[in-house]
Amino acid sequence: MWTTGLQIDECDPYVSASIHDLPAVSKKYRERYLYMVQSFGQWGQKFHNDGGALYSSGRIGQVIKGCFEGAKNPGVVKALGILYEDYLPLRVAGDTIFKMVEARLS
Repeated sequence: MWTTGLQIDECDPYVSASIHDLPAVSKKYRERYLYMVQSFGQWGQKFHNDGGALYSSGRIGQVIKGCFEGAKNPGVVKALGILYEDYLPLRVAGDTIFKMVEARLS
């Protein structure tokens, strides 16, 4: 990737740089982002067999489905991780979406 000097096929989507090598602020955002990705993955497995009822609830259902699918795609996880760490408006949006989905699934 352009931020690490690696080609796309050389990137591990979950470990682009050691989290211990990051500045404190970046480390905080990386940890939060990875927690969200892990949560979406767990929720996706939990609600996988609900017959699609979760997704039939309009726009929020589509957002939830997109979060679950995105968490399975290493390229999406990597790209959004970079944006989440570096771009405040997307970080705020990501935090808002996570809170909405978390509230819906609680």
